[in-house]
Amino acid sequence: MLIDLSDILSAEKKEKSVTVPIEFTEISYKGNQYPVTASDVKLEITNQGKKKLLIQMEFQATLRIPCDRCLEDVVIEVPVCEEKVVDFNFLKTEENDDQDEFNFMDGCNLDVDMLAYGEISLAIPMKVLCKEDCKGICSVCGCNRNLVSCDCDTTVPDPRMSAIYDIFNNFKEV
Repeated sequence: MLIDLSDILSAEKKEKSVTVPIEFTEISYKGNQYPVTASDVKLEITNQGKKKLLIQMEFQATLRIPCDRCLEDVVIEVPVCEEKVVDFNFLKTEENDDQDEFNFMDGCNLDVDMLAYGEISLAIPMKVLCKEDCKGICSVCGCNRNLVSCDCDTTVPDPRMSAIYDIFNNFKEV
């Protein structure tokens, strides 16, 4: 959803409070799309003078992402409470290379979905686990080792010792 900020920029110390819904339902994470649900975004926009705006944003998002070890779905609660200062003098200069930082601005319009999407993306943990001591899946039979214990041999021989293993295997008695 786009919000026109030109009326706020017209007068110093002018404020605007807006509550808008988020329109996207999926988020991209590690090359895959995952469902996201979010509460309405509460925005407080304040003109600080000299073409600077303070944007305060608050909302709650819920994501469903698979565990990195066992692939079971994990529900992640992401509370977002963020402040951004947008300097329109800085945005109008062509020398700045940080325009990706303000990709949620389109002229005098604020793209709330783009702003919320960026904040959710930053809040996702690097490693998603269903629990701290998740055992993952068995590399031999593929069962979830949190639910079932298997007797598969999962020892991996040290490749530096392969020459010695070959000597022992050649002189094995049959």
